[in-house]
Amino acid sequence: AAHVARLVDRVVAWAAERDDVRLLTPADPAKRAGIVAVIPPDPPAASARLRAAGIIHSLREGAVRLAPHGYNTDDEIDRALDTLVR
Repeated sequence: AAHVARLVDRVVAWAAERDDVRLLTPADPAKRAGIVAVIPPDPPAASARLRAAGIIHSLREGAVRLAPHGYNTDDEIDRALDTLVR
């Protein structure tokens, strides 16, 4: 659980530093779970890039949802974030 929370923290921090991505997931760790939702520029295009890269995610209500799990690595999270906003 701590590993998943750390990976979610990385996505939240990444989104907070960007002007072109809006974080939908609460920034407060006490109010979030292992899923993080962001709105990148052109969410359908971002979803298509993620899908083409083999990155499992969902596109719901205009937001891209990522669900880091215990078997995900930092490198996989970095690859997902890099793919979100090209």
